[in-house]
Amino acid sequence: MNIEETPDTFDVYVAAPGRAKEAFGISVQDDVLTISFQPVENEAEPPRNWRQREFAKAPFERSFFLNGKVDSAGITATYQDGILHVTLPKSPAANEPPQQITIA
Repeated sequence: MNIEETPDTFDVYVAAPGRAKEAFGISVQDDVLTISFQPVENEAEPPRNWRQREFAKAPFERSFFLNGKVDSAGITATYQDGILHVTLPKSPAANEPPQQITIA
């Protein structure tokens, strides 16, 4: 997974070629984003005699604390060319410039 920060969003990229988009799950609960993958029945791979294997369609789940920095109502996701792209718009409070405090 790669996460890119732009001025208005956090963009999460998951390299997952050859998957069915219906097999992905994306949820937000208690300010925690969870991205998961569970292969659907027709994606099950038959047993094979691999000599070397570096990737598989295994289930996975990753969770990230949003720390109040994301407007969860605006989260969107697309799956194209083997990349799951989740766009997390920043909440207005996350875009406020740092406040400088004058010492008296």
